[in-house]
Amino acid sequence: MGYLSTMFSEKRRPQGTYPSLICRYFIDRYFKRNYKTILDIGCGKGTHLREFQKLGYIAYGVDKLEEAEELSPDLKIKIANLENEAIPFPDNSFDVVLGKQVLEHIHCPDYMMDEIYRVLKPGGRLILELPDYAKHKNFYADYTHVTPFVLESLSNILLIHRFKVVEVRRFYQLPFLWKMPLLSFLIPFFRLFPEPKRPLKNYWTKWVWCSRGTNLHGVGEK
Repeated sequence: MGYLSTMFSEKRRPQGTYPSLICRYFIDRYFKRNYKTILDIGCGKGTHLREFQKLGYIAYGVDKLEEAEELSPDLKIKIANLENEAIPFPDNSFDVVLGKQVLEHIHCPDYMMDEIYRVLKPGGRLILELPDYAKHKNFYADYTHVTPFVLESLSNILLIHRFKVVEVRRFYQLPFLWKMPLLSFLIPFFRLFPEPKRPLKNYWTKWVWCSRGTNLHGVGEK
């Protein structure tokens, strides 16, 4: 069993509707109307690639794990070591680069950030989602997490790599809060309960589990 098939198995993390919801959220909040092409960097087994394709976008993926290509041979996934290899696409190829839960897995992310800037079209956007180390309760539950980020460091890495900062903010993986952010005062209440052994069993266990993982969103424009 590899990393992807272990950490993201259907038994451990059933897909449900979340991938569809988060992709639509990204589109509604961060996409421009003329965007058509997307690169999902650190795409894993291609869950979000499939959702963007369903929504009519031209979507490609790249991952350093060969397992990604093996698990989803029907998707347009290329393999490259994101630590030190060029992203295998020409300059100015994509309207959007999505890096969802990938930057924290890279020992020195500067090289990858330069490569992302290179493959983005002028006016294109990089969308990053990663754990907020300042408030995340289980950052090292994934042993491949090596580079923590907080709000300031996420903003700085965008600026250092020539991106215009569109937004840097905290984000919870609880869809009802996306429409009703004032209810975020409930997060400390959910954190009073023990971490569930089966976090995706029902809505209650999802809320308790997701409340432990505060994320960051960082969006930069080329």
